[in-house]
Amino acid sequence: PEAIEKLKSCHTVIFDKTGTLTKSEVEVVEFSEELRTKHKNILLTLEKQSVHPFGKAIVRGLSQETSENLEVINFEERPGVGVFGKIEGEDFSVRRLENGSTKYQAGFFRGSELISSIQFSSTPYEDSLTSIKKLRNMGYTIFMFTGDQNSVSQDMAKAMGIDQANVMTQMTPESKSDFVEKLLKDDGVIFVGDGLNDSLAMSKASVAISAYTSVDASYKTSDVHLLKHGVSDVVDLINISNKTIDVIKINLSASLVYNVIFGGLALTGFINPLVAAFLMPISSFSVIGHSIFRLRG
Repeated sequence: PEAIEKLKSCHTVIFDKTGTLTKSEVEVVEFSEELRTKHKNILLTLEKQSVHPFGKAIVRGLSQETSENLEVINFEERPGVGVFGKIEGEDFSVRRLENGSTKYQAGFFRGSELISSIQFSSTPYEDSLTSIKKLRNMGYTIFMFTGDQNSVSQDMAKAMGIDQANVMTQMTPESKSDFVEKLLKDDGVIFVGDGLNDSLAMSKASVAISAYTSVDASYKTSDVHLLKHGVSDVVDLINISNKTIDVIKINLSASLVYNVIFGGLALTGFINPLVAAFLMPISSFSVIGHSIFRLRG
């Protein structure tokens, strides 16, 4: 109920990109270097413990080639950075590449040595474009947050109809949270996300909506959870909120006017008690009928 009320006062919607506007099941396109079987086993073992879409893509790709399980010591997943762990006495990591690439890329490292860069591809959900168009037509300001590099994110945002100035790239969990707090100074903010990287920002937003593919961290900090892939339900939810608040306001106003008029007539003797007793339930039935008619329409 509280989220429905807050949605009415929000005019800014922030979407996380990967897993929310685009399918979380990104695919590995290629490795820059041919991996030896040993490195494939290490990479697979490391990413099996990750909840990030890129990690899951690596697991899907390598599971068909190798299946050996190795022991990982001191595994750590740092939101917005990568995964780290010690395997067979050496430090390995998979983390974002800061090389200005226009591709979705991560690097597989042994210590500080780059073993191979990993290129991914991502596909938008079918309803992303139409949903964003509807929200823009309704007067909402749309932002897209992503940890990816600038060029590839700008291309995708352009295809979806999001203003280039509202595409925030290379975002960390902290920078997402700070940006939400900045926007909150002027307007209510809806944040739609799915990942561990989004949970901090979602906790600050006026209304937090977790996508269907959400990890536990974002699910637990959300006010609303979507029950299917894509973001079309966000538009439906906002429409329901707007209708509900409008219906409540009309019902309260109508009830007040009704009770003042007929209550006054009853007190002054223009209406006898029998008629007054008959008119009272009519007020309640009118409110219920109006609510059903408006909300089903």
